[in-house]
This record gives sequence, structure tokens and C-alpha cells, in this order.
Amino acid sequence: MQKIISIQILRGLAALLVVTFHCLATVIPDRLSAGESPILGAAGVDIFFVISGFVMWVSTIQRPATPAHFLLARFVRVAPLYYLATLVYLGILALQARIPAAFSVNEVLYSLLFIPFTNSIVHQDVPILGVGWTLNYEALFYLTFGIALHISHASHRAGFIALTFFCLVAGRFWLPSDTPLLVRFTSPLFFEFFAGILIAARYLATNKRRPVSGVLLAFAGVVLLGLVPVYAPWLPRTIAWGGPASMIVCGVVECEALLRGPRWRPMLLLGNASYSIYLVHDIVLDLLTSTVLPHLDVWLFFPPALLLSVVLGVAVYHLVEAPLLRAMRQGLGHPRLH
Repeated sequence: MQKIISIQILRGLAALLVVTFHCLATVIPDRLSAGESPILGAAGVDIFFVISGFVMWVSTIQRPATPAHFLLARFVRVAPLYYLATLVYLGILALQARIPAAFSVNEVLYSLLFIPFTNSIVHQDVPILGVGWTLNYEALFYLTFGIALHISHASHRAGFIALTFFCLVAGRFWLPSDTPLLVRFTSPLFFEFFAGILIAARYLATNKRRPVSGVLLAFAGVVLLGLVPVYAPWLPRTIAWGGPASMIVCGVVECEALLRGPRWRPMLLLGNASYSIYLVHDIVLDLLTSTVLPHLDVWLFFPPALLLSVVLGVAVYHLVEAPLLRAMRQGLGHPRLH
């Protein structure tokens, strides 16, 4: 599959949004929260979810795959770097004597198996590496998508995925929501993946792109991301952020022709390194918070924290992620799906 430049660039922007949000949340935690803040950065995750649905649909339509091949390819793409980052972070916590007595080895297993649980270190429903909570959703989406690949007809396949997500979300109304696993796996956020599938189906249905309409749609999505949480805070995240995130993805892919060329290479680099940036920035911010932040004015902390997170993320991409992916794909016979 030819790489869709607009999607890669949007990945880079989404990663920057998430890193910016977490840097701000470190500086002014009393004024920011992922559930209430009008800050656009937190919605970078929603953009990632829509992109994931888009990319999985386009890649499997253009390059058909068996369920086993698809799931192996997704494991190779996502798990090794996440496992490495988790173990590095756990080692840092151990060196800093920040692992509580209540900590269990099961927490490591749950983290590595993408099973939601309550973390005894931070007392939140996140894995050891906090940003990995999004991978819990990704893992179930990949599993659902992989099963759906047994269905040869594309529209029936999409229908199966939609029905599965509907049943999961409906379960929230009659299943007890007192466990992290049920809270995560009955979340309406799964509809954001399906929104990406719908955008992908539309993208593949025509070769005609409308860049002017795309720019306007993406701009409208950005405006709504800023306004909806302020003026309609009662709306669920899937609508308040998932809707605008879908508009942004749909608009940006219409601008594919405008985003090709050397001027966009820096953003393309960020897009290629977005996964490394996303994982590494959580470790960087935790280290800086426990060592540097107490000795700096909070606003002097923000710029270097943001820059260091991005620079180290790009370095990890070049030095660890890309070589690791190449080695694993060669060893396993190139199980590659974007």
C-alpha cells in the first residue's frame, strides 16, 4: 500500500497535541483533566483512534490479509516497543524506590497483555506505562478487526465490526461497570475506530479529492474541538471530541496532493516517529517531574519538556523502533500492514 502522506502528517500532529497536553497537565494539573479540559491536546488520542480505523481498512482492502497474518503484523508493530518502554519505565521506578508494597507481578502481565486493571502505583485504571491505556482499546479493535477478516465481503465485514462495537457499548447499560476491564471494553470510544473505517470506505470509493472542501472541513473540526467542550461540556467524549476528530481526518485526507513535497518532510518525520514519541514522552515527563520540576518555575519547565519529549522520541524511532521493526519483519517473513 502506498503510504498516505496526509495520514502520516496528521499522526505527527496528533502526537504533538498529546505531548503538549501532558506537558501542560504537568505544569497546571489543577486546571486540566482529560475529561473536562477545553485544551485541544487531549483530543489527539481521538484523532489517533479515527486514524487507526482508517489505516486498518485501507491497508486490508488494498492488500488482503488472513486474520492470523493481520494479528501477527499488528503485534509486531505495536507490542515490542511498548514492552520495552514499559520495562524501562518499571526499572526507573524501581531505581527511584517508587514501587509500592502492594505492587504485584500481575500488574506487569496485565500491562503486557493489554488487559485493563487498577494500577497500584498511581491508583488509576491505566497500565504501568500510563499512556498504554489507549493500546487497550487498540488491542480489542485489532482483535475484532482480525476476526472480521474471515468475512470476505467488505460491507458485511464493516457491518460485523459495527455490530460488535454496538454490543460492547450496549453492555455498559446492563453489565456492572465496577471493574477497569468492563469500563474500558464497553466504552463508546470504539465508535471512533468505526468512524475511521467509514472515512476510509469513502476515501477508496473515489479518486477525486477536494482539497478546498478538505481544508474547510478540517478547520471546522479544529474549531469544534475548541468550542464544544466549553459550550457543551455535557456531551460524551465520543461526540464532543470524536466527531470533530473524524472531521479533521476526513478533511486532511482530501488534502493529500497539497501535503506532498519537501516542505512537509519535518512533519512526515514526526508522523513516522509518532508511536515512539507517544510512548517515550510519558517516561520523559515522569523523570523531569521527579527531578527538575521542583527546582524550576513551572512555565520554564514546559518548553524544554516538550522539546526533549519530541527529540528523544525521534531518536528512539531511528535507533530502536525502526531497526527493531525491520529485524522482526525479516525474521517473521515480512508480516507488514500499516
